[in-house]
Amino acid sequence: FAFLFLSLFALPSAHSAAPVIVHASSTDQIISAIRAANHSGAPTTIEVAPNHYRFSAAQPTAYGRTALPLIKGTVTIHGAGSQTTIFDNGTTDAPGAFARFISVAPGAHFVLSGIAIANAYLTCSETDCPGDSAILGGAALANFGGTVTIEDCDISDSWAVDVNGAVG
Repeated sequence: FAFLFLSLFALPSAHSAAPVIVHASSTDQIISAIRAANHSGAPTTIEVAPNHYRFSAAQPTAYGRTALPLIKGTVTIHGAGSQTTIFDNGTTDAPGAFARFISVAPGAHFVLSGIAIANAYLTCSETDCPGDSAILGGAALANFGGTVTIEDCDISDSWAVDVNGAVG
C-alpha cells in the first residue's frame, strides 16, 4: 500500500506540457513562435535558420518597447551560430530603433544560443522604459527576474543611454 501511495505522487502531472520545437526562418515566424510559447506554457525551442534578420517594429511590453515579444515562459532561441544567425535592430532611422532587443519577465526561463545581436539601441523616457525598467536592463537584453543563459552569442554595436549598456 505504501509503494502504491508513493508511486501515485511520482507520476507526471496531466497538466505538464510536452516540449515544443519550432523552426523559424523569418522575423514574423520568430515573433509568432515566442507569442505561441508564452501562450501555451510549454517549454519551447525556436530553431532559427541561418540568416541576417532585421527587426523593424517594436513590441510594447510592461517593461518598455522590445524588438521581440516579452519572454514569459520557458523559451530557447537557438541559431546556427553567431557568424551566420544575426538579429539586427537596423539603424537609428529604422522604425524599431531605440527599443531593447529582448526582455525577460519574472519567473521566465530563457536561453539564447548561436545568435549575434547587432544594433540594439535604447534611450529611455518614462514611455519607453516605465518605472525602474530603465535602470534594470540594457539595450540587447534586460532580465527582470527570470533565468537567463547566453551561449555562443555575440553582441555588437549596441548601446544604451543612461542605463546599463548592452546587457542588464
